[in-house]
Amino acid sequence: MAAARLASMLLYGWKGAGGHSGYSWYELEDPTDYDSSDPNDYNPNDTDAIQFGPGLVVFPDSSGPGVPDGFTVLDSDAKPNYRIVIDDTSYSATLCYKDEVGEPRALNVCVVWRDDGASWDESEAYRSVTLTIYAND
Repeated sequence: MAAARLASMLLYGWKGAGGHSGYSWYELEDPTDYDSSDPNDYNPNDTDAIQFGPGLVVFPDSSGPGVPDGFTVLDSDAKPNYRIVIDDTSYSATLCYKDEVGEPRALNVCVVWRDDGASWDESEAYRSVTLTIYAND
């Protein structure tokens, strides 16, 4: 349930900003101050993290889950990948979009996590939630 709510939060924030390919969920001064391989290695006072109360912290990440066929990852300057820590669970998310002639832009997010609380690793089993919504121009 947390992953679906997290996916909704990311997507509706993007949709509310117009669904642009250069969308940045937030602006960061220095996204390299933390070790993204350790989900608990963060300082909520750092400028690279956004803390939404106790137990929910969002970071930019250098990689994330793959995207569905036909979708395009956001521009790298927009920081399309996120690491989100909710209590003791680390989630990884990637924002992507798809344009089709005569149709609204499809906005997509894939969120992955492991039940054991460890960081997501592409080579290991994980759980996932993928959501798509549409943004009008």
